[in-house]
Amino acid sequence: MVSFSEFAVRGSQGYAGVILMWLVVSAALTVFTITIRSRLTLLLAGQADPRFSHWKRRFKDLIAFGFIQKRQPRYLWAGVIHIMIFWGFVVLGLRSLDLVTEGLGIPVFRSFMHSPFGTFYNTIKDLFEIIVLFACIWAILRRAIVKPARYAGSHTFEAYLVLGLISFLMITDMLFEGSGILLGGEPRGWLPAARIGMLFLPESSPQLLSGILRASYWLHILAFFLFLNLLPLSKHFHIITALPNVFFHNLRKGAIKPARYGVEDIFELESLGVEKLEEFTWKQILDFYTCTECGRCTDNCPANAIGRPLSPKELTIKLRNHAYRKYPVWSFLPRSRKDPDEKPMVGGEGSIVGLDELWSCTTCGACEEECPVFIEYINKMIDMRRHVLESAQGPKTFNKILTFVEKTGNPFGKPAAKRADWVKELEVPHVKILKEG
Repeated sequence: MVSFSEFAVRGSQGYAGVILMWLVVSAALTVFTITIRSRLTLLLAGQADPRFSHWKRRFKDLIAFGFIQKRQPRYLWAGVIHIMIFWGFVVLGLRSLDLVTEGLGIPVFRSFMHSPFGTFYNTIKDLFEIIVLFACIWAILRRAIVKPARYAGSHTFEAYLVLGLISFLMITDMLFEGSGILLGGEPRGWLPAARIGMLFLPESSPQLLSGILRASYWLHILAFFLFLNLLPLSKHFHIITALPNVFFHNLRKGAIKPARYGVEDIFELESLGVEKLEEFTWKQILDFYTCTECGRCTDNCPANAIGRPLSPKELTIKLRNHAYRKYPVWSFLPRSRKDPDEKPMVGGEGSIVGLDELWSCTTCGACEEECPVFIEYINKMIDMRRHVLESAQGPKTFNKILTFVEKTGNPFGKPAAKRADWVKELEVPHVKILKEG
């Protein structure tokens, strides 16, 4: 395997290549840091949410649902594709770090790569390059030809772009290592991906091979950092946030969160529900970042199935888009915090989340049960409903029910003295009504 330092000398560049690499890495990481900073700013602006307990169960669920991805195969072929790509990222991460550090002139992984275990890793790495490339092509064709209905409303261009970039990373590494071997580099281990790359290379032209070696390396590095910086700007941010989101998922299924965590007396609060983005909890905001737009939630939503104006996926997309507009990457620029559409988030005319949409949810939890990255919907819906009711924007039928509750203590408006009258109509043995005390 030809190291970058050897490649730089062969290209008659000396340390010029290393200097260029430092400039590329510095620029890429600067942009990435600025982007992540804007995402963290919103996350830290969210309300408290106690998720730092039951560590043993959380780590167990992280392994089962984060790494093994038990929910993915519920949609068999899409799940298989995703698992292939996920584990490709896990295995090929070390390869990317090795290529970058070699280019920086600090080959910290070289001794490992030249060890017997490194030889074994190189073989596994090449196998996963083929698997990932196959999975990406499969995913592209599936989107283009099969066109699953649950993908409607998703960011299709982003999906094609990222799948294309991943495929490009696999191909350039195959050509880089294949040309290095043809130029006399020693292959360490069985390298099937490099051998496939060699089939498309001009073995009889060392000069052309040298150019391909340099070009494929730099194209790979540039594509890698482009991909890295696209993640927090797109739906593929879940590549970074999915595992934390699974780790911090709700362990109390069916339990409804209070209006605010840490507040014993709700009368101390200025408002009960969620009207503004910052009134969501940090975990709910992390949910926005983590949505993969797979559409499984909408596909299993009973309200959506009967034609109600609710799509859990599109709800998350709308709120995420609102969040990105309100907290843009270049937040230090003047007026950048002002949402250009100036629409209310929920309630009010032309709101981002419509009232029909909000009240269509049955809070059954089917969306949460299906989501592979454990996005939570019920508490968000209830929090927004709290605001709507508090601001007197609830459905008209609610006003009558709430009046009954206020006056009689029940939604039917019947006096407490008649509460057991319904028993008299039943053909059952005499029911004894206990007196107070």
